[in-house]
Amino acid sequence: MQRKCSITIVLIAGRTKLNAHRELYLQFTAAVGSYDLLAKIDADMEIIRNDLFFEAHLVLSRLTTIHSLQVPVLDYMTRKNIGALHFYRPGVVWPTTLDTTFTDRVPLTDSEVLYDATVLAPAAKHCFNPSLVQAVRFGLHRGAKARIAAERGDFKRSRTHIENAEAVFLHGCETLDHVLCSAALASEIAMMEPLGTEFSDYASWGLRSITELLRSLSAEDVLCAAIAARKKNSARKAVWLARA
Repeated sequence: MQRKCSITIVLIAGRTKLNAHRELYLQFTAAVGSYDLLAKIDADMEIIRNDLFFEAHLVLSRLTTIHSLQVPVLDYMTRKNIGALHFYRPGVVWPTTLDTTFTDRVPLTDSEVLYDATVLAPAAKHCFNPSLVQAVRFGLHRGAKARIAAERGDFKRSRTHIENAEAVFLHGCETLDHVLCSAALASEIAMMEPLGTEFSDYASWGLRSITELLRSLSAEDVLCAAIAARKKNSARKAVWLARA
């Protein structure tokens, strides 16, 4: 429970990732004048501190040129803080987009965004005790972000996702955990070639198919497949990293 603030919770479920974000932003825009900030919290986040919203509001109240506050979350699979739980001040406008990968992009300049990796971080635990389908989707999504960012020339962002995928791989190697190895393999698969939207949402047949295939394999077999895929991707990733 958050202290020192009044909260309205808007739960959006049963939508595709793109449609869920569209609905959230439309509701936020329609409520201009009746709130101080929007906190976008994913279903796999568990907020750590009970004064987070209040402190975020103080930051945005004090720094009037900042329109988006991003606070890293402690991620289980990578074992580090990754981005991020997002706060927005009233008046932020989200453009209509068909981008199914980077669905939370806002047309703000770097000077209008504050990434707080020290004071409020970590804002939440992320993806702790993940299910197999959750881990596979995590991997596919991170791998797709690495590849698509590189294709768009955003090699710095691509590097971040490559490093996160590497952290998951190392975690899987150390623990031989089936869920972690599956996430690592999924990341490499998504970096190899484009995957359609049928792989990006929990209800999609593609995600279910990959998950059930991996469920039938041992952790050792999944890790071996991840190592092989990682080797195939090595030259591609080296080019992306060199340009970051």
